[in-house]
Amino acid sequence: MNKLFKEADTLEKLLHYHLARIYQRNNAWAITAWEIERLAGETLEPPYMETVRQLRSSLYAYISSLGAEWPAEEENNIVLNGTYIEAAKALKALWLSLHLVYMNPLEPRLEQVEPWETYEALNRYTRLAARALRLKPIPFKLADRLLGLAALAAMLAGIVYPEHFEETGAVTITADMLWALTRARAPPGRS
Repeated sequence: MNKLFKEADTLEKLLHYHLARIYQRNNAWAITAWEIERLAGETLEPPYMETVRQLRSSLYAYISSLGAEWPAEEENNIVLNGTYIEAAKALKALWLSLHLVYMNPLEPRLEQVEPWETYEALNRYTRLAARALRLKPIPFKLADRLLGLAALAAMLAGIVYPEHFEETGAVTITADMLWALTRARAPPGRS
């Protein structure tokens, strides 16, 4: 397990290296987020849905603390002022509370990073995620770390699309985290 965390540390530094180059002067993000169950037309089982509701009630305050504006008349649209680090934190929080997300920077890139330059980082992420996903369930601390790395990896694309939730493995990581959170809040004897 320690080896996975060390690999995560190395990968995080590599992702930050590329993202800092891409987004060095970008301090504004447009985010559109949709609640997954509204799109799917079905909800999770009651204990899991209650966990998601609790996460969402905290989500709005958390994203606001990052400097986001969430206009009431445009319920799904968020304007976030902040660096790519705040944007990645918002993306992680939205994914954890089961939102599909479209996110793009509001300022143009100053430096283009070629796909071959980011290949190593994405390849490392894919290998790390694959190893972690073999653990069932993924231990919570590792899953939390991986979800943050998934958000950073998705941002390498320049625009985060709803598909990144599955492509990065975030859907499975989130499922394991929701399972752990639901178990932790269940009354004794009911887990």
